[in-house]
Order: sequence, then structure tokens, then C-alpha cells
Amino acid sequence: EKKYFSRDMRIDEAERYICANFRDGGCVRAAAEKSGLSRRRFDELFKNSFNVTPGRYLINLKIDYAKRLLTTSNIGISQVAELCGTSDIYYFSKLFKKETGFSPNRYREKYGTGLK
Repeated sequence: EKKYFSRDMRIDEAERYICANFRDGGCVRAAAEKSGLSRRRFDELFKNSFNVTPGRYLINLKIDYAKRLLTTSNIGISQVAELCGTSDIYYFSKLFKKETGFSPNRYREKYGTGLK
């Protein structure tokens, strides 16, 4: 028998906050604080609602945004990293490759629209 658990509105609000502020350092911490829940309870409820931890959710948002920028614009990799909220291009490139299997440049070459 499957039980239905309605999602906590505080978690829905936190998710919206994270989506709107994912470029800002500490947005997950701020979302947890705004929820009024302990960090442990926040993490637990968030994972129950979205099937990923808040940290993983944040990484997914950043990588998805980076992919969009890389394939639809010709801005430099360092600017893409900055727009994704990561000031260290080396960390960004390492994370991007870990998540996608491609360096940012290679991803752009493979999936980009060929903007010049």
C-alpha cells in the first residue's frame, strides 16, 4: 500500500528560493534558515520531496544553466562559471566535467549552436 505524503509548503518555498538564487553562495543555507526548520530536518524533507539533497539540487541547477549558456551563447567559460555562481573557473570546469563527462569547451563544441 502506497501512502501519499503531502509536501511541506516550507520546502516548496525553499525550492523556489534556491531556483531564484542559485547563483548566490549560501542560498541553500539561507533557504534552510528561512524555512524555520533545523538544517537536518530541512535536508530530510527536501530529499523526501525532490529525491535529491539540497546540495545536489543546487549543483544540478548550476550545471543545467551552464549547459544552456554554453550551447546558446558565445560568452567565455570564465564568464559562464561566474554567471553560474562559481568564481573559480578551475573548480567549475572540474565539476562540469564530472557531471557531464565533457569539459565546458568540448560540451560547447559538441552541442553548441555554432555561434561566432
